[in-house]
Amino acid sequence: MTTNTNHRPTFRELMMEAEQLPKGEAKLAILDEAVRLADSAQDVMQGYQARVQIVETASFSGFPLRALVAFSWLLGQWDKHEDAFNTFHLLWYYKWVLNKASHFPDITMEQIESLLADMLERYRAYGYSDRTYHHYRFRIAMQCGDREQAMEHYEAWTALERDDLSDCKPCEQHQLVKYWAFMGDDERAFEAAEPMISGRMKCSEVPHFTFAALLLPAYRLNRVDDAEVLQKKGHRLIAGNKDFVEAFGDHIAYLTRIDVKKARDVFERALPLAVHHEDPFEKMMFDSSAAGLLKRMAASGYPYKLRLPASHPLADQAGDFEKLARWFEDGATATAASLDRRNGNEMYAALVRSRIDVG
Repeated sequence: MTTNTNHRPTFRELMMEAEQLPKGEAKLAILDEAVRLADSAQDVMQGYQARVQIVETASFSGFPLRALVAFSWLLGQWDKHEDAFNTFHLLWYYKWVLNKASHFPDITMEQIESLLADMLERYRAYGYSDRTYHHYRFRIAMQCGDREQAMEHYEAWTALERDDLSDCKPCEQHQLVKYWAFMGDDERAFEAAEPMISGRMKCSEVPHFTFAALLLPAYRLNRVDDAEVLQKKGHRLIAGNKDFVEAFGDHIAYLTRIDVKKARDVFERALPLAVHHEDPFEKMMFDSSAAGLLKRMAASGYPYKLRLPASHPLADQAGDFEKLARWFEDGATATAASLDRRNGNEMYAALVRSRIDVG
């Protein structure tokens, strides 16, 4: 049997190949090729099919910017060919993209407000309530450090009945955990997390993010036994997954305070996932925690040479903890400054500093 080495895969073959792959960079590369084929043929429906898969893949494998670009195309085509596309799916994807928009300091508050207004208009046009709109305004207010807006939209969100566009109950409960931690009430954060800690609430991302978010509150409350269980269980849930770079940062920040060797181990395993991550906010959270760990290692004269990925800019400086700490600190503080400028406060400067200056 002879093989035609000049065969170029068709759109259908590329989509079938992508379907067999897990979410990640390899799958996105094939989907990008499918998009090129569709666009060169000026086939809007094929372009839609491929970009839907890009949004679904990129949103949950550490490539939020690629999801945003693909979704922007989908919105534009939706407005031209409204009846041709699955409206519910597009309304649902809006949440994924909107949730990440505030993570990028180059996206202005005016642009975020425009996205929120467009989301609300589209949801109302298709007969859905304002509940999901308030939920995402609430989340974005927390991400931007606006306590008054967070409280206002928390009340509006929780006052309305769930509908088909509501997030799953575990994801919504996780946001309550984050809310009370954001408001400085660690005890209430733990109370809100009880359904996840007990195992009564779970989904594909909860309690993964929840256990990570509770580690520093547990440390502050001196809940040593709880923290140990949450850290072990939580790390098993997220190990090797690029979608949890922020959570790895939480684990490193906590472990740096109690066990530098364990913190180092988590850092080394997670760094290949974080080093070229697309999400500035998540990378900031990871880098600030890494800087705190490396400063502590440098101060103690820790005799060790880190295992760094070859793609890291300082891969040949694996034993120079001070230099590495400065590199991670510079990246984290620069992103924090950009986010704070956009948000009009100093929340991230303070948060990053609390992770870097462990003491």
